[in-house]
Amino acid sequence: MPKKPKIDKRLEKLFQDIHPEGHADKPQSISTVEKDAALSATKPVHQNSESVPAPKPLRTTPAITNKGLNSANSSSYSVNIQTGVQDWSTLRVMDDTKVRKWTTEEELLINQVIDQLSLALENARLFQESKERANELALINRVVSTLTASTNLVEALRSVVREIVEAFPVARGAITLLDDDKQGFTVVADHSKMSNPVSAVGFKIPLEGNLATQTLIATRKPYILEDASNNTNNPLIARTEARRLGINYTAIFPIFINDEVVGTLGVDMVEKDAFLDQNQLYLLESSLAPISAAIGRLRAETDLTRFKLGIETSGDAVFMTDTSGKIVFANSAFETVYGHKPSEVIGLTPRIIKSGLIKQEEYKYFWGTLLSKQTITGELINMTKDGRLIHVAGTNSPILDENGEILGFLAVHHDISDRKKVEEELQRRNTYLSASAEIGRLVTSTLDLNTIFTRTVNLVYEKFNFYHAAIFIVEETGFNAVLREATGSAGAEMKKRKHTLPVNLKSIVGKVALEGQAVVVNDVLLDKLHKYNPLLPDTQAEAAIPLKIGTRVIGALDVQSKKSNIFTDDEIAVLQTLADQVAVAIDNARSFELSQQAVMEMREIDRLKSQFLANMSHELRTPLNSIIGFSRVIIKGIDGPVTELQQQDLTAIYNSGQHLLGLINDILDLAKIEAGKMELAFDEVNISDVVSSVFSTMSGLIKGRPIEMKRIIEPNLPMVRADAIRIRQVLINLLSNASKFTDEGDIIVEVGRYRGPGGHSQVKISVTDTGPGISKLDQEKLFQAFSQVDDSPTRKTGGTGLGLSICQQLINMHGGQIWVESEVGQGSTFHFTLPLFRSLESITRPIGKKIILSIDDDTQVVGLYERYLQPQGYQVVPLTNPALALERVKQLRPFAVTLDVMMPGIDGWKVLDILKNDPDTRHIPVILCSIIEDLEKGFNLGASEYLVKPILEEDLVKALDRLSSNISNTTKSATD
Repeated sequence: MPKKPKIDKRLEKLFQDIHPEGHADKPQSISTVEKDAALSATKPVHQNSESVPAPKPLRTTPAITNKGLNSANSSSYSVNIQTGVQDWSTLRVMDDTKVRKWTTEEELLINQVIDQLSLALENARLFQESKERANELALINRVVSTLTASTNLVEALRSVVREIVEAFPVARGAITLLDDDKQGFTVVADHSKMSNPVSAVGFKIPLEGNLATQTLIATRKPYILEDASNNTNNPLIARTEARRLGINYTAIFPIFINDEVVGTLGVDMVEKDAFLDQNQLYLLESSLAPISAAIGRLRAETDLTRFKLGIETSGDAVFMTDTSGKIVFANSAFETVYGHKPSEVIGLTPRIIKSGLIKQEEYKYFWGTLLSKQTITGELINMTKDGRLIHVAGTNSPILDENGEILGFLAVHHDISDRKKVEEELQRRNTYLSASAEIGRLVTSTLDLNTIFTRTVNLVYEKFNFYHAAIFIVEETGFNAVLREATGSAGAEMKKRKHTLPVNLKSIVGKVALEGQAVVVNDVLLDKLHKYNPLLPDTQAEAAIPLKIGTRVIGALDVQSKKSNIFTDDEIAVLQTLADQVAVAIDNARSFELSQQAVMEMREIDRLKSQFLANMSHELRTPLNSIIGFSRVIIKGIDGPVTELQQQDLTAIYNSGQHLLGLINDILDLAKIEAGKMELAFDEVNISDVVSSVFSTMSGLIKGRPIEMKRIIEPNLPMVRADAIRIRQVLINLLSNASKFTDEGDIIVEVGRYRGPGGHSQVKISVTDTGPGISKLDQEKLFQAFSQVDDSPTRKTGGTGLGLSICQQLINMHGGQIWVESEVGQGSTFHFTLPLFRSLESITRPIGKKIILSIDDDTQVVGLYERYLQPQGYQVVPLTNPALALERVKQLRPFAVTLDVMMPGIDGWKVLDILKNDPDTRHIPVILCSIIEDLEKGFNLGASEYLVKPILEEDLVKALDRLSSNISNTTKSATD
């Protein structure tokens, strides 16, 4: 203890020049401490802020090494000193002048020195760390202040990177942001301390092939690139840039928001072997948090600004409500759409725009969707401040916080009233056009006037949803418009009263009938032209459309509605189009009625003529039979001998009687045919035998004349189906004509096989002469009754002109054809065909084809049916003689029969009645095909389908398809 003052004095002398680092006149000692501290530092690696330890006080742990107390060679004294958390230093006291022993006093002195030195080093280190923390806080404060004060993201980032580069020993720095497509980063702000710096703003750093940035995104930790210009973890584009600028060291830090990397902070150093120590890396990391927050805030503010700007400039009503449903915000367009000022609706609920037309179930679904945090869109009908109903397209979404909880609701309502109005008008127009087309089709498909009137008013009433519809027809005098048909009980009463309106300017219908222009009264209370009708008390609007044929007005279509202002220009245009179709249908029906009357009158005249001819023929044949018979008796001498002169006179009387009888027979045959009373006795006929028999009979006609009759008959001809007597009559007529007009030469009869229409096998008989021939003009009238080629008074040959007409009728009744081929000066050839005889067992049906028997006197119509149906797998068999219908149906057993109504002789009604009353044919479907529309009569008689001419292909095919379907269903039901 007595040595203590002595040691203290020695210590004071030893440390008399040592002062705190902050002393102004002694900076060197602090610099030495800093240098020693730097020398003790290791090369930096990235650590998170949690890995940096808090400063701890230094501890002194003395250790005597080589004291030399017991050794003659000892000359040093060493003590270990802790200078850091993990760092130690050694203080060695040496005496190199001599070998000495260390005394206890000297050891005490050294330990006291160590204590003082440790204390000084601890103070220096703490001071240095405090200064560093102050610098860190100052940098972070400057960064935060810069970011807080700025409202522009790019400007804020540019200021931040400048602060960082100036505060650290780096050559330059840059901040990048992730691109929208997330395929790379783009430099948005940079700063450089290098000479002649070039801005890198806009520089693209791709993610592909960029291991450094990919690792940074995956780990969200800084990435150090040593030897940056050659490090393959650096993308090629960045290595090239680093090589150009001489950059050796790069540190990249992630900027992330909610664990998602949105950008990077990078700093570069150019010095060789340069690096950032642990504290510098930590400080740079510390600056990232305010940068991330600022980016998020400024982006949100930018989005919010854009959102608000979009809301205010939008023409849609945008409003927000809180969770209780009260409106907390409304834009200026809310007033434009709904008429409420934004200030008026704050604190209210959207019920102020509720129309009451939305069902409660729809509201429940609406709120259920929103409360389930989903967006709902749709069209609504809301009400404006002044009570108007408007259509809106609404989008309603929940507003969620960062935790996904509902903060409120956002609604955007777009007024679509104009669009809906256009859509409704377009839809209504399309409906009207469709209805008009349907009505026009139904109206024009009939030729019955009453049906046209009834269909028109009922369909207009139903399709257009009018209160009342009526048709007025102008009388022939032109003074009045008579109601022909009207809807409802009011219409029935008006027809009962024979309601008429004068054609003048004192009523709507009268004015239309007079001027031929549509008249529209959309409010009957404001127009005196409307005449109040107590039977129609609810009428609010009326329109009348003229029914015109060219410039001639034949009537008016009158429609009335319970709603005012209901008739638009589009509706009137559609109704006018419909009225034009109705007018044409009425005019056609009138023309058809007139033609039908004319046909009936002609038929009656023809019937009277045929009856007269039949009666006269009967009356003439009775005395003629006596004349011929008695003259023949006298000529034969039965009553006694006669003189030669008497013989000549009686022969003349007999021949004249025979000639007259032939004429009467021809007239009687024609009358029977036209009256439909000619009956044929069909049988299996050998046409060769008939020709031979006729040759024997006709040989006397050419006796003594330079004419030779020849016949060419094909061997093994099949039998034909014919009435032998009538075929003989036809042949005799043709040969008689040939002999009349042939002065010399040949008359040839040829018989052979012939392929008829549709490929049917027939037999053709041809009679050829070498007479003068017949011109094309005369051929057209050759088969007309009472028509002759030479009808002059000086003609060489006689006759009534009935022969060829009767021949044609007879051949048609056989199902064959007759025609002539001739040229003037080249002679003439008359051909006719006969069908082959086929028993029921011999009839072969084409595989896969159904037979359709087509009964029509017009062969062109039958040919048209054949063209329609043959591609569909049907075989059409023609029949032009309706009298043979029953026989042919029994023979062919067709799949169906098409039957014309208006035919000479037996009409279609009679044929249908015959077929349906015969047990063998009643089950065969009959399709009536006629210009006459009498569906009720046709179906009552048993027709399966009724088609009105002109008949389209699809109409006929569909009718047969329906029959096939019905037959299939019937067969299935019977099987079940």
